[in-house]
Amino acid sequence: GDEVASNAAYRERRRKKVAGRDSVVRESAATKASGGSAWMVVAAALTALLVVVGIVLSAFFGYQYSKIDHQRELRAEYSTFAQQMVVSMSTLNPDNADQMYRNAMEKTSGRAKQMFEENMKQVADMIRKGDMVTKTTVLADAVSKSTEEEGSVLVVYAWEGHPKNDKKNSDFATFRARVDMTRINGELKMTYFDWVA
Repeated sequence: GDEVASNAAYRERRRKKVAGRDSVVRESAATKASGGSAWMVVAAALTALLVVVGIVLSAFFGYQYSKIDHQRELRAEYSTFAQQMVVSMSTLNPDNADQMYRNAMEKTSGRAKQMFEENMKQVADMIRKGDMVTKTTVLADAVSKSTEEEGSVLVVYAWEGHPKNDKKNSDFATFRARVDMTRINGELKMTYFDWVA
């Protein structure tokens, strides 16, 4: 009987000890689980923050690139227009003299139109009567201003002129000019032309 009682007491003590250990293990596991879930929440929040920052930066860089690309397009448009105007106004022969005058009237406005209106008819008459041929080649250009509505371009060009039937008697010159243009009703017009020293 004593042995049975002794074994029962031992078993009871053992059970309490194991139960105590189990509760410690459960507490430790719960603590680890709650610590782990806190880290998971922090990691998820950081990931979400990084995604938001990434989206904002992508949008910002996309907008900046779009602005730069648009500015590049404007500069190319103004450069092309200025070169075309310089070449069309100074590459002349008896056959295109009248067209040159019409072009000057259609593609200019303001001060430039006034200036060309006064001079281009005389130039066209001189080209026709003198049977002259001129040719212009653009050597370089630089856009100095480009906004949505206005642009300014410096153009360096080589000019060659000679009588139609006497190419050996040629004159050569290099000029620098500033061409200002304005968008009027969606169409570019040259509004100022000036020689640059």
